[in-house]
Amino acid sequence: MSDTPINFATKEDIAELRSQLHRTGGNLRDRMEKLEVRMDERLERLEVGIEEKIRDSRTELLKAFYGFTVSVQQRFQGQDQTEASLIAVLQLV
Repeated sequence: MSDTPINFATKEDIAELRSQLHRTGGNLRDRMEKLEVRMDERLERLEVGIEEKIRDSRTELLKAFYGFTVSVQQRFQGQDQTEASLIAVLQLV
């Protein structure tokens, strides 16, 4: 056996340990709350950033389709004019 004497905890030791645990628990709760706030802020920033990216993408798509529809409309107008010219020539014949 060991020659080291066994030290038993006194009521004061137990009270001190309880006090330390209480302080540590409070500190941990505070840190967790701060961490939660920081995470919420980061998530909010990410959400705003993602919304902006989606909006920008949507705008770019709309611009691209608008350009496409303008060119198609011009082509149709050219075909309409050609058709009208052909009809006018055929009516003369």
